[in-house]
Amino acid sequence: MLENAGANVLLPRERDINTIEVVVDNDALMGGYAELSGANVWKKGETGFANAKASYEHGENPFVMGTYRVADGVVKRKKQQAESVAKWIPRMPENGEYAVYVSYKTLPNSTEDALYTVKYNGGETQFKVNQKMGGGTWIYLGTFPFSENSAEQGVYLSNLSGKQGVVVTADAV
Repeated sequence: MLENAGANVLLPRERDINTIEVVVDNDALMGGYAELSGANVWKKGETGFANAKASYEHGENPFVMGTYRVADGVVKRKKQQAESVAKWIPRMPENGEYAVYVSYKTLPNSTEDALYTVKYNGGETQFKVNQKMGGGTWIYLGTFPFSENSAEQGVYLSNLSGKQGVVVTADAV
């Protein structure tokens, strides 16, 4: 009920019982690939997610072991500003239902309406995520059917925004 009302809900337990986990990050090719259109638009930032280890010791935080990307938000009605898209295409080992989570960095001027599109087997769904909160963790978008090794199914993030002077951050899916 809280999620349907727009709240970000952090659960103490994993909501997905699927034992297959595929992580795609901007730092390395891990189970898929991340791509940035307009690469000069997406600048590299510090202290983002990296799946650097098979297991972590007490106190280690994977959300500060890598980098993230940041782009200025562009307002659609401004013709001189071009949209740029970050995309994460996972290599799914088999057909099935997979929970989709996104990670990003929260900055003082983060956007309140980051536009994520999840393209899956049978359609696509868009989400507006408030990046002013929940950065440095996983934010659940939903559970979707994915096909094995599809080249187009994945998560897409646009730098379009409803406001000027904001930034959009991209890290891992």
